[in-house]
This record gives sequence, C-alpha cells and structure tokens, in this order.
Amino acid sequence: MKVKSIEETLEDYVISTVGGAYRTKRHWINEGFDEKSAIKKTFNWAYSQMESGIGQKFTWQDAEKGFREMTEIANVFADYCKQVIKS
Repeated sequence: MKVKSIEETLEDYVISTVGGAYRTKRHWINEGFDEKSAIKKTFNWAYSQMESGIGQKFTWQDAEKGFREMTEIANVFADYCKQVIKS
C-alpha cells in the first residue's frame, strides 16, 4: 500500500476545499444570504476543512501555496472564457 506524500495530501485538501467552497457559497446564496454573508460562512467551512490537516499533514504555508496555484489556474481559465465570449 502506497502512503500519500505531503504534496499529494495537500493537493487533495486544496482541490476538495475549493470545490466544496464553490458549492457551499452557492448553497448559502440559494438560502437567501447576501454575497458577503455567504462568503463568510463559506470561509468558516473551508477554514475548518483545512485546519483538520494543518500541522499533522502540512503547514499553512503549504496550503497558501496550493491555493495561490489554484487561483492562478482559475484566472487563466476565466481569462480564456472571456476571450471566447468576445470572439
């Protein structure tokens, strides 16, 4: 049985948290919360998700790096979508 590396574990946490945050924010918006409140509730959920792995599996610095990489990728996708819409 292969044991996951720290990098693989972090990837799983970041990908899971980003996807879950997207769904969680939409849930709170659909429940009638305004954007700011929905994001705050989503952040609290995401924080607890990440906190469960911090220290034992990876550091907050590792998590920051992972989220910044996801942000960069998401921005590239969004820019591409914008270009397609304009054409």
